[in-house]
Amino acid sequence: MHVAGRVVEVVTGTPFDTFVRQNILTPCRMTRTAFTESGDFTANPRVAGGMWSTLDDYMNFLTMLYANGIFEGQRVLSAAACLEMRRDQTQGARIVSSPYQGYGQPDTRYGFGWWLNTLDSNGVGINVSDGGALGTLPWIDYRTGALGVFFAQTPLSQVFQLTEQVRASVNNAVQQATPPRPNPRTIGVYRPGNGNVYLKFDNASGFADMNFFYGQAGDIPVVGDWDGDGVQSVGIFRQGQFFLKNTNGPGAADVVFNFGAPGDRPVAGDWNGDGRDTIGVYRNGIFLLRDTNDAGPADYIINYGNPNDLPVVGDWNGDLFTTVGCFRPSDGFAYLRNTNTSGFADVAFFYGLAGDLPVAGDWTGQGFDTFGVYRQGTFFLRNSNTPGFADFTVQLGLPGDLPLAGRWR
Repeated sequence: MHVAGRVVEVVTGTPFDTFVRQNILTPCRMTRTAFTESGDFTANPRVAGGMWSTLDDYMNFLTMLYANGIFEGQRVLSAAACLEMRRDQTQGARIVSSPYQGYGQPDTRYGFGWWLNTLDSNGVGINVSDGGALGTLPWIDYRTGALGVFFAQTPLSQVFQLTEQVRASVNNAVQQATPPRPNPRTIGVYRPGNGNVYLKFDNASGFADMNFFYGQAGDIPVVGDWDGDGVQSVGIFRQGQFFLKNTNGPGAADVVFNFGAPGDRPVAGDWNGDGRDTIGVYRNGIFLLRDTNDAGPADYIINYGNPNDLPVVGDWNGDLFTTVGCFRPSDGFAYLRNTNTSGFADVAFFYGLAGDLPVAGDWTGQGFDTFGVYRQGTFFLRNSNTPGFADFTVQLGLPGDLPLAGRWR
């Protein structure tokens, strides 16, 4: 770690202490964390195990890592860096010594700064921790959203069993708690010929419950909870520019920014699990996603699908993260992925016909999104991501309309 710290100094031309303050501590509001007990600058920091901090400061740091590098809406680390920290960096090497060998976990592997207690099917740590020699142990469980840190001045061997018991108790309590049943997503349509929006408050045929004008001919709709209030609203994408509103109704956009290019297809979702939806685009088999609703480079670049596929995104497994998918109009297959990374589909199934438009939502409030298609004024919605007949067939709109789905109230 000392070598890595010196590399940072050589590459950036900045003392390591200053670099950490500017790029980690300040944006994470870690005001009582430093390489010296007094908080003063040091030109010779002890990079490995040499910081003073508080529980509150450390929790800010863990919160940033859990949100894939975002803290209070500001990017601190790239999503790719946070993901790489949770990948096995030991590549099958024999683990000679680890804090976990004496406690029934001899095969626990190491990433960057994390021991990987539990891996997902892609080899990424979803339950991670990092016990220090004197008993400090932070952890994050990406499955439950439980995160915490133990501070101690006792050899780790003397407190390790206690920390593992507390971690297990916290995770079990979170997993067993019954969360409130989410409101179902319901359908809507956007009429690109004139910019009219028609929204339904249930998934049943009939007249729209809400109708308003937003945008202009040729715009493409995009739906998201832009401000984290639990209600999704309709925005538009126009030739590489997003116009987002925090309420469903006519009027000026609340947020306008450039991202993407003419010909892209817009998408939106909660890519990092922070409770707010942000935008992205799909371009010739590549997803370009942002963790904030503003201009800038993509936080995620994901090769997925073919150039003529249509994008569809959703929380396919109920983990509160929106991930990518695509619908192939040439053969009617949906290809869904449970992580925002390039790779093969986690779920693939046949549903729909050539010319259908994909749509996704949690139609019954079961806690995860499922697939559907829109065909010439009719929605065909499934309650599971499997082939079969539609669980809902709902008429709304006209041929040529574009499908929408959201929690509108």
